[in-house]
Amino acid sequence: MNLTLNTRRFSIGTTVKAYPLSNWNGLDYTGPAPKGASTAEAVVAADGSVEFSGLTSGTAYLAYAEVGEEHRYVAFRTALPHE
Repeated sequence: MNLTLNTRRFSIGTTVKAYPLSNWNGLDYTGPAPKGASTAEAVVAADGSVEFSGLTSGTAYLAYAEVGEEHRYVAFRTALPHE
């Protein structure tokens, strides 16, 4: 599924990766990227949005990028499919 994340947490032009929440180190949101491979990645558009594709419906994710020397995260969940 595709999902557009609208946030000002990441700078325009930054590559942001989406990781399943289960990959998070569980300590805090200031450390390095979650473990394992990301599910998707996208570049922040001029309007501040990030459009991910290939995500699984009904799943919790963390969007992650290193901006300067700061690790930044945004938690989000994809919607369940309509029946």
